[in-house]
Amino acid sequence: MVIIPDVRINRNVSKIDNKPPGRYEYTQNTTIDGFIRIVNRGDRGRCRALVYDETNKRELFSRYWDLDQGQAASAGFRITVDRDMKVTIYGQYYDFFSSTWRTQDIYGSWEILVEEVELPPPEEEIPIPELPPEVRAQLVTLSVVLIDPPTVRSVYAAIKKESGEVIVSNVLKKKGDSVAINVYERQKYLIFAKKNSSNTWQTNRNRS
Repeated sequence: MVIIPDVRINRNVSKIDNKPPGRYEYTQNTTIDGFIRIVNRGDRGRCRALVYDETNKRELFSRYWDLDQGQAASAGFRITVDRDMKVTIYGQYYDFFSSTWRTQDIYGSWEILVEEVELPPPEEEIPIPELPPEVRAQLVTLSVVLIDPPTVRSVYAAIKKESGEVIVSNVLKKKGDSVAINVYERQKYLIFAKKNSSNTWQTNRNRS
């Protein structure tokens, strides 16, 4: 999967470098209006637009899409940039083999560099707690669906944790029967299915 990110920042911007990654700087706290467009030039897959606060290690904005080859998606965002804050805007795709998000480095990423200025101290600083990864992750639905009528009596399908613990299971008998659960995409799960032939459970190694 190849992603071409097209990033445009259109408010209170002073561009200082035309080479990737595009660099921007600010002389005061400000609000950024931005627009991200992603084009998939490869196989179908999941991608996202991400605005990430490198200083405080947190996501400021994210939007997810499942795109076919040649499809495009776009999203606008508005964020507040503080002094000493470094923000990076990514166009990324999800590598299912390694279960990680990957950035198309060949097209570069876009950085917003904020110049430090003298500002009066706030009256009171309220710390923002760091959310655990399972809360920050995108919630998705993991499902097993029977797409063809079984040639045997039934198909047993289960979704398990890496430890082998069964989270949810079901016996699928007709087309459209399924077993599903909402999971966090950064966690790993096992999908297990086997067919019931003459009262004996057998693992089905064929695609069905």
